[in-house]
Amino acid sequence: MVFYEFYNEICDDGENEVGICLDRIEFYLGDSPYIPGTPIQSQATPIFIWGDTNASNNGLIWPEQVGPNGEEVDNEGVPSSQLYPADGSRQTGVCIPITPAAAPYYYLAIYAPFDRPDGSCNDAAQVDSFQLNIDLSLCPTPSPISPP
Repeated sequence: MVFYEFYNEICDDGENEVGICLDRIEFYLGDSPYIPGTPIQSQATPIFIWGDTNASNNGLIWPEQVGPNGEEVDNEGVPSSQLYPADGSRQTGVCIPITPAAAPYYYLAIYAPFDRPDGSCNDAAQVDSFQLNIDLSLCPTPSPISPP
């Protein structure tokens, strides 16, 4: 799956990189509708979470976008060269590999907090669109991080 963010010339975090400003956002897949009053995290399978300091659920976001202590900050500048499609122009897609499940998924849930008490997230998430059944070979391959 690919999640497309809005194209952004200059990110709010001060990085002067053409691409996207990745917002704090979470995506979940489920096999039943949302049950009001129950946290989405207990109802569905997480496939992408930006902002939880867990690099294993960041899709194909490159390791250098994560801070030295695992920080995944709101409005993180991600250059187009690291986004889908690798051979396109104005790339804004974040590749999210989905592991096949025993039963099909019917629902995609989006959770995007934008008013955190610590001020670390103060704007709404920007979702342009989604695309399923993508050619994963067109996803830019993250470069390995060398140990310090």
